[in-house]
Amino acid sequence: MPYYYGCPYPLGEGSVVRKGNWGRIERTKIIDNDNVFRTLREVVFEKVRLEHYSDRPSRFDCIFLCSTRESLKRYLEQEKKMFDLGYEVELINDNASRFDTNWDLVRSPEKLTLEEIERRAHQYWNPGDVAPEYRETLVKSDIRILRRI
Repeated sequence: MPYYYGCPYPLGEGSVVRKGNWGRIERTKIIDNDNVFRTLREVVFEKVRLEHYSDRPSRFDCIFLCSTRESLKRYLEQEKKMFDLGYEVELINDNASRFDTNWDLVRSPEKLTLEEIERRAHQYWNPGDVAPEYRETLVKSDIRILRRI
């Protein structure tokens, strides 16, 4: 099954993207005014995952994929990722742990209370039915680029 992936740099067919790279970057960022809210959100989401949904893969150790082209397009537009390119990809490890959830719950937390961020985290880790246009898959596998879309 193909998945769809977005990133800001051009990749060729056959290129491999390693899982956990986003988490590596987040763990090493200096916390400043530009990213303090995003860092807070990720810490809260990880705390909720560890305490209530430890069977789910950590956002820090995964790669984020969309299940449809339309979902990727909507995500890139909504998150204003105007420089990101879209790719059709495949998993390197088909048996890797994966989890489907709603990417729309991971929104900018600037105007949310801590209680609201925690509520969203619970919804994120226990999403129920997710509309295809908002579905993201967290997967603990590297991916291979099939083609640019």
